[in-house]
Amino acid sequence: MWRSAVVPGLLCVLGWAYSCRGEVGVPARAVLFIIDGVHWQAPERLGLGTMRRLASQGVYFKRAHCLAPAHPTTGAYGAIHTTSVPNPTLQAGTLFLRPETKMVQECFWPERLTAHAVNIIAYRSLNRGFHLSAMLNEASDEVVTRWAIRFMEDADVRFARFHLQDAGTAGAACAKVTEDVPWRGNIWGEGSPYVAALRKADGLLAEFVGALKRMGKWDDTLLVVMADHGQASGGWHPPMQEEGWLLPLILVGPGVAKGRVYDYAETIDVVPTMCDLMGVKAPSVGPGSGVVLEEVRAGFVGEAPKRPHRVRAINEQIREYELLKAKLTALAANDPVAGRAVVLAERGFYGIDRILDWHETGSIDGLIETNRRVIGELERAVLRCCGVAGDHRAESI
Repeated sequence: MWRSAVVPGLLCVLGWAYSCRGEVGVPARAVLFIIDGVHWQAPERLGLGTMRRLASQGVYFKRAHCLAPAHPTTGAYGAIHTTSVPNPTLQAGTLFLRPETKMVQECFWPERLTAHAVNIIAYRSLNRGFHLSAMLNEASDEVVTRWAIRFMEDADVRFARFHLQDAGTAGAACAKVTEDVPWRGNIWGEGSPYVAALRKADGLLAEFVGALKRMGKWDDTLLVVMADHGQASGGWHPPMQEEGWLLPLILVGPGVAKGRVYDYAETIDVVPTMCDLMGVKAPSVGPGSGVVLEEVRAGFVGEAPKRPHRVRAINEQIREYELLKAKLTALAANDPVAGRAVVLAERGFYGIDRILDWHETGSIDGLIETNRRVIGELERAVLRCCGVAGDHRAESI
């Protein structure tokens, strides 16, 4: 039995081992292993051996889509969450966030042990519902991996979220550096700290997998390897750049097919799929939730279901809205029509800053349709204010 202890970086240690064994084909535990800011092309382009081997042993989605990685720090969202929007939507498996929205670790609480390790305290708002927690601000990925292995060795953890931050930090450095180096504004450049951090993270992933095998826990573990968001080739993850929305996603373990490769998934689908494979009720169900990726199941036959690309559509709408609003804002000082159009759009559009209100639209399709109407009004306002006739879209102005 664990006892409460004061350990540097260890926020809480509670709970008892849960002794039940997983059924045949049903994982005994699930581990969400996140490497921050992995560019969707990185596994192949950099030859990341561990990620590629795991992909061959399970199911690999080359381009999973997350919400544009914006991070409101004020308003209703900023009062609740300390991290960017892809993270709570991933943990909850829904786009319809509310203050009371459950996260996946709470589906196991309190009977089954859960663990969380990360090297930046920005993820503290995701820490709710974890028994074991090591949030080590600015520690290295190696330290986080050691904590992850320790938790898995010393306790019967049934769900874990382990997050390595260094690659994301290095990607931001490529965007910020002012020195004349090959990797300034180029994550792929010679000597890039981003490439070095990803290679190291891939090696630490191998170390973690090796530890599970030594413990005898590999064969009954569902492992999900992914990024929290993507990475722009110029560095960091600007919310309006599509590369920031795209990331690799790998699932491997009991009940998961082997050697399948798909192109599209959405990160809100990860938790529903994990819970389905684990035989656990998902934390969020309803019109804002992700779907179970049926094609990952070992017994699935045929082509992957054709699903609407909802998260991609929302991201594209947010980008289009911001560009149109910027055009009208530039005209608003001298044109009252432009100013009025901006004010009305801000009242009607459900952007990232209003994500806690998205549920008001009733469904993800309702959200997309509502925002489509606002964008249409903005397009017409731009055409009127610029004196452009015809059916040309605002992008042509």
